[in-house]
Amino acid sequence: RFFVIALLPTFDLGLYAVAWSYGVGIASSIFLAVNAVSLPLISKLTTNDAQMVMIARLIGISALLSAGIALTLGLLAPVLIAVVFGSGFSDAVPIAQVLLAGGYFVGLRQFVTRAVKIGRVPKFALVAEVLSFVPFAAVVVPVTAKFGLIGLVIACAFGAFIGLCVLAILLRVYERIPLASWIGFRPTVVRDVL
Repeated sequence: RFFVIALLPTFDLGLYAVAWSYGVGIASSIFLAVNAVSLPLISKLTTNDAQMVMIARLIGISALLSAGIALTLGLLAPVLIAVVFGSGFSDAVPIAQVLLAGGYFVGLRQFVTRAVKIGRVPKFALVAEVLSFVPFAAVVVPVTAKFGLIGLVIACAFGAFIGLCVLAILLRVYERIPLASWIGFRPTVVRDVL
């Protein structure tokens, strides 16, 4: 948030505050619910291999359900922001939509990070966080200077997406969690969760 305060004029900070409340606040809530359901399923398993299999099963359904909710809320943003914050904040809608996408990437990464910590491999979280900051730091100032607030939030979402990709690759290489598990799910996952 330091970058936001340092790089934006006061009016844009107000728009950002509204957009942050809507976009990131909602995305965080989605993954808090995912964590509440999923983490107990993982923690009750006794071996690291069994935990990694369960994580692989849960990633896809969590990603798919959360993406559906985030997409719906992104489409409803013009109406909901007008109702909750007033029509004077209509300029916050595209910022909120980008932050919702970035919040989705961060939320999914945090869900997987928490799940993997249960499986005793927390080093991946640190690597993903550091490597998500590198592209963000490289693009944030020039993109914000050229495009303003929307450029800043796109840089944030880009960094979050890179962090999620890094985590997926690390888990593929070191824990053998297939990349395909990030984009789909098998019906047996629903049975495992219920």
